[in-house]
Amino acid sequence: MVDLADVDGAGGFVLPGGQSGLPRSPHAFDQLPRWERGELVPLPVARRGVEARAVGGFTLRPAGGG
Repeated sequence: MVDLADVDGAGGFVLPGGQSGLPRSPHAFDQLPRWERGELVPLPVARRGVEARAVGGFTLRPAGGG
């Protein structure tokens, strides 16, 4: 969920069954308590918000070094 009128306020999401949907995954139900409380995982939209929360990153470049 994202309010595009307030990109600095960020949006959010929650996946109660986990991202993969695999019940044996160690992360299958780690978002369930947040879902039960009606909370969302923050999802920044504006670049400064994304950069402030980033813990890593990578750059994709086309083959041939372009």
